Amino acid sequence: MNQPASLHKAYTFIRRQRMRKKIKLYKMALGVFIDKTIATYLLLIGGYTFVSVFILGDFQETFHDTFVFVEQFGQERFWLILTILPIRYVNQAFTKPGVIFSSSEFQLAMLPYKRLKIWLYSAVVKWLSQLVILSVVGAFIIWLTTLPAMLVLAYIGLIMLYNIIMTIPQWKLYQKHLIIKIGAVILVGIVNMIGVLTQPVLVGVLLLSVILVLNIIWGRKLLADVDWKKVTEAGDFAIWSMLLVNRASGITMKQDRLYSIFEKIKLFKEPFLYGGRAIYRRLWILYLGKNYQLLLQLLGAVIALMFVALYLGDVYFHIGVAISIYVYTQSAVAFFTRRFHVDIVQILPWALNDYKDAFKEWMLYISIPLFIPISAYAVSNWSFWIPLIFLLYGSVFLLSLEIVLAKTVSLVAKERVNHFGNEMLLLVALICLAVIGYVPVVTFSFVVFLWVYFKKRKQPKFA
Repeated sequence: MNQPASLHKAYTFIRRQRMRKKIKLYKMALGVFIDKTIATYLLLIGGYTFVSVFILGDFQETFHDTFVFVEQFGQERFWLILTILPIRYVNQAFTKPGVIFSSSEFQLAMLPYKRLKIWLYSAVVKWLSQLVILSVVGAFIIWLTTLPAMLVLAYIGLIMLYNIIMTIPQWKLYQKHLIIKIGAVILVGIVNMIGVLTQPVLVGVLLLSVILVLNIIWGRKLLADVDWKKVTEAGDFAIWSMLLVNRASGITMKQDRLYSIFEKIKLFKEPFLYGGRAIYRRLWILYLGKNYQLLLQLLGAVIALMFVALYLGDVYFHIGVAISIYVYTQSAVAFFTRRFHVDIVQILPWALNDYKDAFKEWMLYISIPLFIPISAYAVSNWSFWIPLIFLLYGSVFLLSLEIVLAKTVSLVAKERVNHFGNEMLLLVALICLAVIGYVPVVTFSFVVFLWVYFKKRKQPKFA
């Protein structure tokens, strides 16, 4: 009887054929955008820029102060970054299993090869690829900057350590229910808050120990209770979703929704009363639920921004909150506008004010996790002004949400309404919020005045 080929040969054969096909697709896509003449000129321009800036120019001297700041920040915040890194992998667990196990690997497991060994091969290939990328990036940083080599190598080692030890937790968390994933995000956020308020070294070491214990516990049941259809779908999407090819073909590859999060929620199986504002709330929760990944990415980015601002200092935190409010409300406008271009909402007439109010309710509920970094700031900087600052945050947030949605509603209704005054009020309010660390009394009083003035203005009504 002939012995089957080794797993190494079979696995490398699959990857080699897959890479050949991807290279062929990339060549076809590049042929759409760039011909040989343009490619030659681009190479000449790129080479000239590299030589003039990095070799002939005094690059290190020009950015010397920036490199000194980065070095100091990297040394002082090393243990804080140790506690922040797990947030990245927990957020990715919503959409990525951590190890690419596509339909090709699944079919390979039908042959006399153990699925666990195939999974380990995929994980090792992922780690080696990440190590090569980090090594190249680190070599360029050491060569181009004045940062100490030991500091760069320390961060490369830290990132690689978490790439390895967070593989199993991310894989298992990907299989869990959405509520558990959200709970994991909140839990990691609370751990980071504790690290800020106490000893980041101790919290970082404890968090690292917990992750290692989870690797031991979950590693014993690595392939138990795995939804392979969901895993292979995510793997195929990660492999064949190529941005350059999508742009060249004009077709965007989308990940299929094999499972709806609403199928497991009992509330949506109960009889529905089609009256009042209930129908608008239901339409919004269905739409936002289909785009929950984008919402979670938005929340993760905003919370990370606020935590970074908190690490930088008191004054920077107020600036970070102002930027976060602006980013969150502008993203809300994008969701609101897009809703009128899909499904039945695009065709039928709706009461826009009720639609706007229902949307605003959901956006307020979704913004609740933003209180995690704000609570961390309150605990670490408690004073007489904290309750007033909280009131200020809420007022500016509601003011911003109301103004941007009012303008969007008028655009959707195709009504000519002048919102310049309201937009200027919002701009002044955000500026006052950003500088509250310098003049708390004046800033707070002025923003309250703006809020009262805005509430007294007559708002346009749309049917």
